[in-house]
Amino acid sequence: RLTAAAFFGNLAALVLIVLVAQSMGLLLGVAFMNPKTAQTVASIIMLGFMLVGGYFVRGIPAWVSWVRYLSFVYWGFNLLLKIQFAGATYYSCGGSGLGAQTD
Repeated sequence: RLTAAAFFGNLAALVLIVLVAQSMGLLLGVAFMNPKTAQTVASIIMLGFMLVGGYFVRGIPAWVSWVRYLSFVYWGFNLLLKIQFAGATYYSCGGSGLGAQTD
């Protein structure tokens, strides 16, 4: 959307996501005194959060789907989607499952 509210909403959401990611990095840096261990654990946690966050993979197995609620990537991505597509109207294009968006 091309509005000032959407722009500043996106900006605020991105700043919030970056601050949460930085806070998680600081937490892991304090929890593990060995930098290699902290980097390994951070890589594993971030990879898991990104996979269950909904940006790369939509259909995750039920036994691991609860992890998405711990992921800040999930919440940040959903916030950005709500800011971008709020108020849009969608029309059905038949039975194909695709829809056309109008503003």
